[in-house]
Amino acid sequence: MFQPEEFLHFNSWDGATDDQIRQARFISGHITSSDIARVPEPKRVVTILRDPKDRILSLYYFWRSMTDDYVDRLGEPGPVLAKQRSLIEFLQSEELFIRYHVDNALVRSFLTADSYPLPSTYGSLPPEELAEHALRQLRTYFFVGFQERFDEDYVAIQLSLGLAPQPMARHNVMADVTAEDGDFEPVDRELMTPEIQKALAQLTSADTIFYEAARAEGATLRPKAAR
Repeated sequence: MFQPEEFLHFNSWDGATDDQIRQARFISGHITSSDIARVPEPKRVVTILRDPKDRILSLYYFWRSMTDDYVDRLGEPGPVLAKQRSLIEFLQSEELFIRYHVDNALVRSFLTADSYPLPSTYGSLPPEELAEHALRQLRTYFFVGFQERFDEDYVAIQLSLGLAPQPMARHNVMADVTAEDGDFEPVDRELMTPEIQKALAQLTSADTIFYEAARAEGATLRPKAAR
């Protein structure tokens, strides 16, 4: 369907030229609204949302599952910080790198700015207002799906694009990664406590409003052919 040079993944986005972006027919990755603005029209934006609390927990345990050797080779602070901290210490950390990835990061990815706005740039805005800003952006997207029903949405995305549904190949499933990839190892999950639940709620105050509103709007966030 596409030639290799027509694919652009977010891992290569920072080094991508405007010409490469214009030539790309399929762009994937954890992409913000500011990134999307770089892509010329016409374009169709498809996104899959995940429960914001689950996303934070997944990120923490993903980082902790990396072996020490892999963390050294990777040279990124996230895994180091996660492996040094218990879950509650991670959630309550004031480390800027951690806050950047967990403090209402879902809503922030939909806010149009030159880059991911950090918590200090919107701290005075109530979570309801932040969520509404993000929802207005979300409503401009071609298709909005949800990870909890990904099997169904995977088929619906293809139908909405006029494609014949194809089998889905699963990648990055944590149980498979830790069993098959030598750079990862199994990690024990901590028991959820009221303190952890409270910290997660505080970090996702705007995200949760946004996510629940998106779920409520449901079928209106996709083309009629996919409903």
